[in-house]
Amino acid sequence: MGVADSPLRDTVVFVEGAPRSGTTLLISLLAVHPEIAAIVGESHLFDRGVRCLFDNHELTGTDQTYLANYLSREELRDAVRDLCDRVLVTMRDRVKPEASLVAEKTPARREGYAQALSRKLECYPDARFLHVVRDREGVVRSLARAPWSHGSDADFAEHWRSAVETARATLDGHAGYLEIPYNALAADPSGAMAGVF
Repeated sequence: MGVADSPLRDTVVFVEGAPRSGTTLLISLLAVHPEIAAIVGESHLFDRGVRCLFDNHELTGTDQTYLANYLSREELRDAVRDLCDRVLVTMRDRVKPEASLVAEKTPARREGYAQALSRKLECYPDARFLHVVRDREGVVRSLARAPWSHGSDADFAEHWRSAVETARATLDGHAGYLEIPYNALAADPSGAMAGVF
């Protein structure tokens, strides 16, 4: 089926942002809307899930054993869209089958975010992208306290900078892109969500 015939055409919302920037708050607020199916858990569809398919397709070599020999980039994109649609439809059917929209969040990883986001946009040009942006110092402080996080304040600040700049550069100009300030979302969730909706 692919992009053109997707059962989720124009109904997918991706929540983007650096870790500890408010992506969980935003997806939680989206999930309470009766028309949106979402869960707090991260899918990692593009940074861990389908990454290997794209990486394999982009390989070249003399042994001719890579996916580019089997299908075109457009065919790969459509196959990945079908797979990701199935994941999102299954989630919707389990949590809120009557919902007309589905939302997913996976915060930006330190490595490979630009590639994952570009591939996500390639497969979902019809999606909405909600990018929550928290101030750098708030993200750094939160990452420093997270038990799973490792690195220095400088590492965390660089991760924040890279995530914010990558999302802006990749999604700027996309009709479905909206940047949401974390401070506004945290201070007045109802007002901020009214603007989002």
